[in-house]
Amino acid sequence: MSVFCLLDDLHVLACLRVETSRDSYILTPMIIKTQELPPIGTNAIALLAPERRECVIIDAPLDAYSWATQLAERYDCR
Repeated sequence: MSVFCLLDDLHVLACLRVETSRDSYILTPMIIKTQELPPIGTNAIALLAPERRECVIIDAPLDAYSWATQLAERYDCR
């Protein structure tokens, strides 16, 4: 289950519910960023979890590498 909350026009915060063996859950705050990138205007999506120092890029075109590395460095994520 995910919960989304609009922070402003550019940032969205999501909290991911993770089930454990004891039926409890952990909320992991995540930042969702999007960027339109060439060559055909594909919208790349970055899911960042700064508390876990993790980042994943979804639907990334060839030119997404520098954008993704800049985001990961800004939020101290891998």
